[in-house]
Amino acid sequence: MAVKWCVVCSSHYEDSKITELEGALNSVKKLQSVIVSELGVSEEDTLFIYDKNQYEITTEIMKFENDIQKDDVVVFYFCGHGIKVGDELWLFTNNTIKKNIEMTALNYNIIIRSLRKSPSKRVFVILDCCNSGAALTMGEDNGKDIKKEVICIAVCGSGYTVLTGRRNRMNKSEHPTCPAGFKTSIGGQAIIEGVMMKGPKKTAMSVRKQDGTLYHEVWDNPQKKWYHKVPFVRGVTNFITSMLDGYKCLMKSAEIATEGIEDEEPSKFDRWLEEKFGDKLVKTVGYISMVLGLVLAMLLFVYLPAQAVSLCKGFLPAWSYSLVEGLIKLGIFIGYMALVSLMPDMKRLFSYHGAEHKTIACFEAGEELTVENVRKHTRFHPRCGTSFIFLVLFISILLSSVVTWNSLVIRVALKLLMLPLVMAIAYELIRLAGRHDNLFTRIVSWPGLKIQRLTTREPDDGMIEAAIASIEAVLPEDLKDAVWGE
Repeated sequence: MAVKWCVVCSSHYEDSKITELEGALNSVKKLQSVIVSELGVSEEDTLFIYDKNQYEITTEIMKFENDIQKDDVVVFYFCGHGIKVGDELWLFTNNTIKKNIEMTALNYNIIIRSLRKSPSKRVFVILDCCNSGAALTMGEDNGKDIKKEVICIAVCGSGYTVLTGRRNRMNKSEHPTCPAGFKTSIGGQAIIEGVMMKGPKKTAMSVRKQDGTLYHEVWDNPQKKWYHKVPFVRGVTNFITSMLDGYKCLMKSAEIATEGIEDEEPSKFDRWLEEKFGDKLVKTVGYISMVLGLVLAMLLFVYLPAQAVSLCKGFLPAWSYSLVEGLIKLGIFIGYMALVSLMPDMKRLFSYHGAEHKTIACFEAGEELTVENVRKHTRFHPRCGTSFIFLVLFISILLSSVVTWNSLVIRVALKLLMLPLVMAIAYELIRLAGRHDNLFTRIVSWPGLKIQRLTTREPDDGMIEAAIASIEAVLPEDLKDAVWGE
């Protein structure tokens, strides 16, 4: 008797719309080392297939099956993307095209039927992919007496492994707390050397200290008032609350992350500030910086574009004034983000931003929150501050098209008065995009997701650990409370 392994790893894809899974490749390579080196399985009894197309994988599996003997134990392991289309589960190959799944991916039913026809009486199927739980309703024998057991282990859910062993029908696996592909209300923010997460009842921040350890703090969220719940009103109030909470966390994380760093000799001005403000110096400087930042934002995105168009009125048709003003706004925003993303400190902040998004995506996929699992998920998320800012700019372009150009002062004043309405609409749209996945929400999310290529970067494992520590601290006892209801 021999244990024969057939391992298929799909981590890189020709279709650029499919997220690559570098973590999957690393995991399978480690598995190969364990099987061959530690378990002592001979190379003749193993088949490892890395990033091949549908035809190549099918051909190699058929050759593998021809060598199976009656007393052999067969293990089939797949690691990569999976998708359920109708009643069938499809496993991605390196030439899979999202628009043509049936012709370019592996059909799970075909694989399981083929394995059942092999001489072996013991076949283990391990699926490490999205929608893997769907496999437990498949592989029907149509009433035939197959005298062997096909064990299906579907890796899915938050630390949840399903194992059924039946000759015939296999029971359906569902996430024990949340439906597959659910949307969570949990959100977060990148802070200095860490991640802040806000859940339904608690908020947490985790910051990497100079000695490499994680500083961790959790606190209860204040009771929500009526104005945090009423549509359109909540957009403004929640934005202000989020900005203030985020700023406090940002300032505190800066203090924690820099503890132990020797300060330079303070100047006379520094000593004067310390004498005047004492322990409140950091907070005072922080609030002054925030106010100056808001003033600068108003100058760059409200006054400057309007002034630029006013100076060029003689060269532009009247109908294009608002359009040109909007393009200037977008140009300033994207240019600013592109320049800031080149700064070393901002690169690290954007990497933590990526860790926050990937961790939430992992949780929404129903997977266990581990570094390996989080690493393979996308760093782009529709419910993101970057997307919100873009929507604010875009909506302001539409609404400002009806504001007079006769007076620059009046135009700027009216646009400032319209800002709460703009934020309210943008908030409802970003909330909608975070809760639903359809054609409309994908159109709304698309520009913001593209801009996130500037504001997020791939995180390292330490950054992912910080994000995991924060989200785990805010998960409610009943995970259904973290699901964003319809």
